[in-house]
Amino acid sequence: MGNGASGLGAEPSGARRATGTLLVVDPDPRTHRACDDLFGRTFTVEHAASGREALALLEAGPPDVLVTEIALGDMDGLALVRQARAAGHRVAVVVMTGTPSARTAARALRLGVDDYILKQADSADHLRNSVRHALKRHVHQGEVQRLLIELTELNEAFLQNMAALDQANQQLREALEPPAERDGAWRMLVVDDEVATVALLETLLRSQGFDVDGANSGAEARAMFGARRYDLVLTDKNLGDANGVDLIKE
Repeated sequence: MGNGASGLGAEPSGARRATGTLLVVDPDPRTHRACDDLFGRTFTVEHAASGREALALLEAGPPDVLVTEIALGDMDGLALVRQARAAGHRVAVVVMTGTPSARTAARALRLGVDDYILKQADSADHLRNSVRHALKRHVHQGEVQRLLIELTELNEAFLQNMAALDQANQQLREALEPPAERDGAWRMLVVDDEVATVALLETLLRSQGFDVDGANSGAEARAMFGARRYDLVLTDKNLGDANGVDLIKE
């Protein structure tokens, strides 16, 4: 990298091949050769020599990790990161430079890059570790983002279901409430072979605004069915001369 690019060591021969993609952006071909040696067995390594070329590759399919030099010729490497973020490419970012400065370090920090490293002869291990840790953070952040999205969707579905339940409850309340006097009270028939039970229910229901008739047998109830139309029938199952369920079916 720069004068130290040739100092990057090759990746250990026993490393596993992974499916991640690494985009290396640097006008210096030595950096690309060094990164091929360093990451070629664990990443699919893509190369760009300029910011414009890198943006085109990002648009075609963002990598898992972006490793970029700050001095790119056609643009600043941090400007590349800023444009990538503005385009919605949420990738792990490691920035390299052979000419560090407090200003560029502060800019990198504000952009939220994962690491800012110096090009030097012994930087291979540092770069390897930086890429590994950046990818790990990126995967973790992606998982957190996915879970937040799922939580938001579940919350929205819950709120929609609650709204539907509130509406259904309101409709049920309206259906069970007696109509206003101008519409006429609901007509109810209470049927029970216990006279006291019928009298008690008539009193309670009339106090709630219902128009109530009472019957003490199946025969009496049938006679009332012929004389009036009822909105609701409340009946005991065992009436002595009839079955309450059969009476309702009639």
